[in-house]
Amino acid sequence: MRSYVLALGCAFWGFSCGVEGELPSELHEPLQAFDTTRQALTADSPKCAASDLNGDGVVGVPDFTILSGLYYQLKQCYGEDLTEALACQEFDDNGDGVVGGPDFSAILFESQAFNACFGKTVADMPKCAVVDYTQDGIVGGPDFTIFSTRYHTFVGCFGTDLNDALACVPADLSGDGVVGGPDFGIFRQMYQTFLACFG
Repeated sequence: MRSYVLALGCAFWGFSCGVEGELPSELHEPLQAFDTTRQALTADSPKCAASDLNGDGVVGVPDFTILSGLYYQLKQCYGEDLTEALACQEFDDNGDGVVGGPDFSAILFESQAFNACFGKTVADMPKCAVVDYTQDGIVGGPDFTIFSTRYHTFVGCFGTDLNDALACVPADLSGDGVVGGPDFGIFRQMYQTFLACFG
């Protein structure tokens, strides 16, 4: 008996797969069955290396599973603007996914260090290097501008839950900070390459 894995429907993406198999009628997504016995070694085709998503040297079912997960993540995150979450991520010092009270200690430390170091050189006080943002050897006006921006950004981020938005970062394939049409375009290219290498 041949084994099959459920996949996104090729017709949905606008190209033909030439795939056999029957699917249960209760499936709501445009799905098709792929013969899991077909695999292409990435060593035989360097262009297929991009489709070897799990890095095992073979374009196969595990890679398709990763690709399918990415598709569902794209659907779930479509329209998500990640720019605020990405800007706030650096202030989540305890890594709990929320910029809150426990994270305040880091910005408070910067504030205290800045006050103690303003006008001082890093050569005289090496500990001041932490707030010499411009790395010019002296803590001065330009560093204050950067610190002020950081402080106000922290205040704007305070109370922000980053978890949902940061979960969408892998779906931002274009890297523009928004999950949208360009990401689906990149995904479609990935999918077409996968089909060419898998078959």
